[in-house]
Amino acid sequence: MKKLIYSSILASLLIGCSGGGSGSGSTITSNSTTSTTQSKGSTKEINREKERLKYDKNGRVGSIETEAPPRDVASTKDAIITAEGKNGVEIIKIGYKDELSSEVVAKIKKDNSGNRIDAKRVTLSEDEQQLLIEKKGGRIVVVDISNLSRPKVVGERPKRVSDNSKTTKSGYRYIPMGENGMKIINLSNNSESYQFKSSSIYDIVLVDHETKALAAIGASGIQLLEINNTPLKPTSKAIYTIKGTKVTGLSLNKNEDILFVATGDQGVLVFNLDILLDKLSK
Repeated sequence: MKKLIYSSILASLLIGCSGGGSGSGSTITSNSTTSTTQSKGSTKEINREKERLKYDKNGRVGSIETEAPPRDVASTKDAIITAEGKNGVEIIKIGYKDELSSEVVAKIKKDNSGNRIDAKRVTLSEDEQQLLIEKKGGRIVVVDISNLSRPKVVGERPKRVSDNSKTTKSGYRYIPMGENGMKIINLSNNSESYQFKSSSIYDIVLVDHETKALAAIGASGIQLLEINNTPLKPTSKAIYTIKGTKVTGLSLNKNEDILFVATGDQGVLVFNLDILLDKLSK
């Protein structure tokens, strides 16, 4: 059963500012248990058509507990997909009406050869019809998720640079490199690149019309970067520190107003993006 964890760990969240081949045969388990909990404390309401979500002053909506600590998270309009190491991958339907709800609809445990997947990262294709699972060793397991509750492993291939990177419309590619920071490439001039080393970077999402970026920087939390004026050399604007955990994955839903944060032992934290950005920009 998935549980939603709300105000119990809010006191530990601190805001800090700083410079600087093909086939089929995956193992899938279904589970239809749904759990909902309403957040407490000081709240506001988000009005999106008939949907209303409550959040705290930092934009925190709640938290989703996963079967094993999530290393990474990807999201569709109404689901999240988590990479959970030797536990494989979970696909969790998310509900946004009145309060946050979660429902595990499938699990992916084995690759096309029947070997257990040690899932490191998860990425979606542009049309959200394929899931790319990076397993230990760097190979990519390709999964058809056109039906989220019945995912199907369709092949495997080597890892590509583009699998874990973000590219702006203006042609700059941002490649997280873990403890080595992040490599930035100007695709119009491949000889022009920069190694951003001010912090470890495990994942990145582009926000605010690609003028800024949020980076998962491990034990330090989430870093806000300004990339508009100097895309090759981002400027650190602020850091959101999450005590007692390591942030290694970030994902935005289709509408880009909900941010999912993979935090290991604390599960997947859920934020209203606009509120969090506003807090970090002050």
